[in-house]
Amino acid sequence: MSSGDEFVDVDLSDSLSSDNSDLDELLQDDEVEATILLLSVKKLEDRAKLLNRRHGSVMGRNHIQRNRLLCHEQLMEDYFAEVPTYLPHLFHRRYRMRRGLFVKIVKACEANSNYFKQRRNAAGMMGFSPFQKISTTMRVIAYGIPADYTDEYL
Repeated sequence: MSSGDEFVDVDLSDSLSSDNSDLDELLQDDEVEATILLLSVKKLEDRAKLLNRRHGSVMGRNHIQRNRLLCHEQLMEDYFAEVPTYLPHLFHRRYRMRRGLFVKIVKACEANSNYFKQRRNAAGMMGFSPFQKISTTMRVIAYGIPADYTDEYL
């Protein structure tokens, strides 16, 4: 052999073991990726379950104390007392109906729908009265405004 034609003896076992280690690395990487993917899917499923469940109070959330009873009493004093603060024509202007009709609607809604009955909430506090709920509903219907704008007596 000439000096330029040197024969390099390559050990095929080294090449095969190198290929096997690369293949093992790729398979191990795929297993890691599959595990990460499965954990991600599990995390998303757990989050979806949590979103579908009802929760109690959450730490860090602001609580707005609403004195529903005082607001109910104010509403009753303003419009439904024997001598109300606002005269009947002002009630009619605000709700676009007579006070007697309004009271009949409240009684009918309370008798036929659980939503309009006053109940305790999860914390054990009394919710809004039927008069407050119907008052808000009627003002939304009469004026076509969002319910958020009718929180005067809520």
